[in-house]
Amino acid sequence: MDFQNLIICPDCNENVSIHAEICPHCGRPIKKYLEENNINDFTKGFICPRCGDKEALYFTPYRRVSCEYCHIPFIQTKYEIVDFFNHHGESKEDILHDLKELGVDDQFDENEYNKRCLKEEEYRKNLRKQASHELQQSTNQHHCPVCQSTNIEKIGMFKRMLSTSMFGIASDKIGKQFTCKNCGYKF
Repeated sequence: MDFQNLIICPDCNENVSIHAEICPHCGRPIKKYLEENNINDFTKGFICPRCGDKEALYFTPYRRVSCEYCHIPFIQTKYEIVDFFNHHGESKEDILHDLKELGVDDQFDENEYNKRCLKEEEYRKNLRKQASHELQQSTNQHHCPVCQSTNIEKIGMFKRMLSTSMFGIASDKIGKQFTCKNCGYKF
């Protein structure tokens, strides 16, 4: 895995290098924070000891080092990111097993776990609603039947009347409502 060595500052949520002494945006001592919390291998998965949130953004150039729900430092696991997600479930029992293995299961808070689950479900609902809305908008939008472009223009009544009066029945605008700005097709 090739990381860009960036983390999200636990205080200001800006991207900062893992090698920085302090966050250039807010002044948070980054190096000290990472050392105090034993976060030193960014190829490993991270877990929140309080709510069980797992961090493994291996598809982005940065990593979060504190829980976005509880705002406490993550615990670094011994598992590579991909293994951590593929072999360690999201159920409360799986999370408790992982925390017990790390020796921090006594920090788990079921209320925080439930709050996180509710926030994540609300986030997923909003994503589904947004995707559904965008899909509905795109299906109801006019598009060119030739090139599928939505870069179209309505042919105004004046242009149609002018074309018909000049060319008569040979006008190319008779019965047409739109012109594609990309390919010029009239439909």
